[in-house]
This record gives sequence, C-alpha cells and structure tokens, in this order.
Amino acid sequence: RALLAYEVGSVVWMDGHGAGRVAEINMALGSFRVDFDKTSGLAIGFGGAAKMLQPIPPGHVIYRRVTEPESLAKLKKDDPPELLRLVLTSYDRPLTAGEVRDILGEVVSEREWTSWWAAARRHPQLLHSGKGSRQRFRSS
Repeated sequence: RALLAYEVGSVVWMDGHGAGRVAEINMALGSFRVDFDKTSGLAIGFGGAAKMLQPIPPGHVIYRRVTEPESLAKLKKDDPPELLRLVLTSYDRPLTAGEVRDILGEVVSEREWTSWWAAARRHPQLLHSGKGSRQRFRSS
C-alpha cells in the first residue's frame, strides 16, 4: 500500500539527491527508477523506497519547482513576497533564511538573492522570531 504513492511521474524528495521524478517502475526487479537533477536513472528498491523517498504533494513549492519552474520564475520576478509565502506555507514549521535560500536555489540565483530577499520580506503576513542567523520566518 505504501508503494502506491510512487507512480510514474510522481515528484519525490531524497536526502542527498534533492527533488526528482519517478521515471519507471520495474516490477520484475522490484525497483523504481528515479530521475534527479544531477542523477538520472537511480534505481531504488521497493523495500527502501518508503525509507528513502518522500512523496511531495501537488501545491508544495518543491512539487511546483519540478513541474512548473516557469511559474516560479514569473513569481520571483513579478511578486517576490508571494513566492516567499508559497515557500513558507509549504512547510509545517518556521524556516530560516538559509533554508529558504536552499529551497529556492534553482529559482533565485546567488546573484539575485539579496535583492529578491529584501523585496520578499515585505510581505504583510510574514512573521519572524529570533535574531540574526537564528531568525526564523513563517506565514500567518
């Protein structure tokens, strides 16, 4: 039953590899083939899939980063606060600026980060706690 979450085309997260998509299910070998940004065709056995692959639901910022990167690029340019809100509401916990930066690493380049972050923090529903590098952000 747990394997039903991994159909062809599903977006998944694997620590150390990032976001990817299930490309193939091989019933004979009992494995999935997953394509990640930097690694294509990684074989993962059915037994290890539930431990190593986290399914990403539609609407999550990581899901959208894989399936519709152009819409996130448009949000980055046209509405930075809305892109930040999307990131913060995709997680059940407050995030640090570094975590936001890692999540959006493929959307907001290093060169763009400072100006994008300054514009994005202007969101009226942005709440923060802590100070300095320990500051955490969430959306109300």
